[in-house]
Parts: sequence; C-alpha cells; structure tokens
Amino acid sequence: MVDRCAYCRDVSIDEKALPFQVNKKEALTTFEYCSTECREAIEGFVEFSNSNLDRFVKIGFTLLFGLIIAVIIAKIYFSAVVYGWILGLGLIALGVLFFRYPFATWGVYQRLGIKNATRMLRIIAVLIIVIGCSHIYLLYV
Repeated sequence: MVDRCAYCRDVSIDEKALPFQVNKKEALTTFEYCSTECREAIEGFVEFSNSNLDRFVKIGFTLLFGLIIAVIIAKIYFSAVVYGWILGLGLIALGVLFFRYPFATWGVYQRLGIKNATRMLRIIAVLIIVIGCSHIYLLYV
C-alpha cells in the first residue's frame, strides 16, 4: 500500500510528527506529506484545529440544543411562520458554523485528505445555508 499525503492524497515523500489534540489530550500524530506546501498546510490545519476544536464543540452543542428547544416551543405555542423562521435561522446558523469550522472525523481526513474533506464540508455548509434561506423564503410564497 502506497503512503499518501495527509493533505492532498498524492504519494508522500516524508512524514512529520505534530502534536494533535484527540479527546482533549494532546498526542503526537504522524502526518505524511508530499511537498513543503502540503507540510505547511498540515501544520496550519493542526494549529487551527488545536486552537478551535473546543470552541466548535461548545458552539455546536449550544446551538443544537437551543435550536431543538426553540423549535419545540415554537411548534407548541406559536404560529407556523414563527416556527419556520426559527427552523430556517437555525439551519443558517449551523451552516455558518460548519463553514467557519470545517471539522470532520479522523476517518474522513484519512480517506479524502484534509484539503478535500475541508472542501466537501464547506460545500455541505453552503447547501445547509441555502436550505435554511429557501425555507424562510418559502414561508412567504
């Protein structure tokens, strides 16, 4: 089996061990890379991930649970328009969160590479934003 670059999935030529947080514990993880550009991109991704992963999880869980509670309350006590607005704005907020912090599982990064996984997550985030906007738009059509 050929070793692949962790960033672009080309054939790798070297590897570097970097401190990477897994479950709030810093572990030394080996990343293979094919060029200095990919090595620098991997280092930037690891730095971004280590500094923003906790923030992503806190914002994500708060947003998700807040959205669930708001949708339940709006469904019971308010009209369909208010319910639709809350649902649409919640989808837009989740899309913005995933666009700003495009974190995937480790298996996705291993299969697709950091570059392709980030691109895929940002495309999905834009689709979520479009769905949220169209949901709000369709309330008035």
